Amino acid sequence: MSIPLDSLKYWVSLSVYPKIGPIRFKKLLIFFKNPKNIWQAEGIDLLKAGLEERIILDFIETRKKINPEEELEKNLKEDIKIVTIEDKSYPKKLHEIDSPPFVLYYKGNLKYQDPSLAIIGTRKMSPYGKQVASELTRKICRAGITTISGMALGIDSIVHKETLLSAGKTVAVLGSGLDENNIYPKININLSKEIINAGGLIISEYSAGSPGLSYNFPQRNRIISSLSSGLLIIESPLKGGSLITVKYAQKQNKKIFAVPGPITSINSSGTNDLIKKNIAQITTSYKDIVRSFGLKQERQKQPTNNLSHEEKELLKFLTKTPMHIDEIIKKSKIESNKISPLLLVLELKNLIENLGNMNYVLRG
Repeated sequence: MSIPLDSLKYWVSLSVYPKIGPIRFKKLLIFFKNPKNIWQAEGIDLLKAGLEERIILDFIETRKKINPEEELEKNLKEDIKIVTIEDKSYPKKLHEIDSPPFVLYYKGNLKYQDPSLAIIGTRKMSPYGKQVASELTRKICRAGITTISGMALGIDSIVHKETLLSAGKTVAVLGSGLDENNIYPKININLSKEIINAGGLIISEYSAGSPGLSYNFPQRNRIISSLSSGLLIIESPLKGGSLITVKYAQKQNKKIFAVPGPITSINSSGTNDLIKKNIAQITTSYKDIVRSFGLKQERQKQPTNNLSHEEKELLKFLTKTPMHIDEIIKKSKIESNKISPLLLVLELKNLIENLGNMNYVLRG
């Protein structure tokens, strides 16, 4: 935060006013030279600067209700750091897009490592989507790739959690303020703290006190895409937020990857369509992505030398294909009252994964 606090408060206050976005702000900054002049400008000067009359009237009325000192303090008391588009630490990749946020709010390490991969998908993931997201994220992290996602429910959350389990670095781009009262979804407040504590980053263009409004999320998707070296979409219907991110990635000339899925699945209709139209490269292995980034393919096997005899025996029957507990009992011939505790131990040791509904798979 290199801009003096007395000036920064005007940057923050302008970011709170929703009708002055990146494009209008750029126009106003050229005319007025600094945000303080914009904030204090008379209507006639705002008109000369090119701001529309209907917005001028609303802006003049709205700013009477906004206290710049209080808006800045909301962020500072939450330990939210602020970077403006004029700061040297502002992410270089964001300078390359049409509408870069003029203010960013963040917690954690702003200097994340490249290459980075945005991994996204539907909130209503299937067991297949969960399995694929978990496995690909783990292997991508082992290759030294930073993951980026939106911390939404479903695929996004799996990506962040698996990155942390793999001791990787992850970036979460939010569509709300970063204060605890507004982090969205609220169920992921602890996840956001874990990301920061692990040396990752949570970031937003929305000031503290900003709720996660529905129209914020399509906007934030341009940031998810722009911060990354490429984009992987795992599960998506034909319409959804993930495909909005794909459109941004196309404009930004990003590498786009997509995981195919069953033709009978609505969740795979979007990804399959991207592959069919040659918008995305078909991705059936983490190697497709690692190879595209020119990195070495790394695979680390989980140690099994600390397992009991029964745990080792049970592992022999589990594969990458989901298997229901009843089938596991039948194939392994281990007493049914012992199966659940054994499966739980293997899950805690990150050797298997519960996909839900008592279906288990071997972790890669």
